[in-house]
This record gives sequence, C-alpha cells and structure tokens, in this order.
Amino acid sequence: MSMGGGLDDALARMARWDALRQRLANAAAGRVEPAVNEVIEAIGAVLQRHGPLTVTVSVEGVETVTTAQLVWRDGQLTVARSEPQAVPEAARPPAETSDQTAARLAELIRRDPSLLDGRDDLPGAAPGLPGRS
Repeated sequence: MSMGGGLDDALARMARWDALRQRLANAAAGRVEPAVNEVIEAIGAVLQRHGPLTVTVSVEGVETVTTAQLVWRDGQLTVARSEPQAVPEAARPPAETSDQTAARLAELIRRDPSLLDGRDDLPGAAPGLPGRS
C-alpha cells in the first residue's frame, strides 16, 4: 500500500465492512434502534425539503417493533417515538445461525461486488465514515 491515499482507502473499506457487519449483527439479533435512527434521519431530511407533512413509520425487527411519528409543530420538525414493543413469539421468524448470516453476506457480495471496490457512494453506508464527505 502506498501512503498516497492507499492506507486511507483501506481504512475506509474496513470501516464500511465493520458498519455492514454491525448492521447484519443488529438485524440477526433483532435490534431495531440503529435502523430506527437511520429511518428517522432519512425521513427527516425529506420532510425538511418538502415541508409540513406528517409521517408515521413502524420498524420491525425479529423481537421488537418501534413506531416513530415525524410532525411539523410551530415550524419545527419534531419526532415522537414509541418504546420498543415485543413482537409476539408466533410472528417471529426462525433464529438465524452465524453460518446463515455469513451465507447471506456472501450472497450480498456476489450480487453486488461493488461493495468491495472502495467506492464512497455505497447504498446504505453510514454517513460520516472515513473517506466520506
């Protein structure tokens, strides 16, 4: 690796991999909070551009579901979130093993090899990672 950006590119790729692994781990564990935060941020950005709309969204994981409502009040965008509620046992998908998670990751990369090419514009990549503007 050359010092002229090669190390930065490698670190940026490692950060994207770590973010992807964390998203997969959160999804496998049924944790919805990181996803809820990203959904609220994305919807909030749209509402900031398009004005006074009200949006209610539910994000359901394996074990919990959280609802958030984004509302304009007095010219300010406000967010009201519910506490995570348990998903009934009968509605939960079967537990996934780490082998299945690895297989899903491999399939994701097989379908979209650009995940490995070091681009900064990957869909779903967390903002603020090294190498991102």
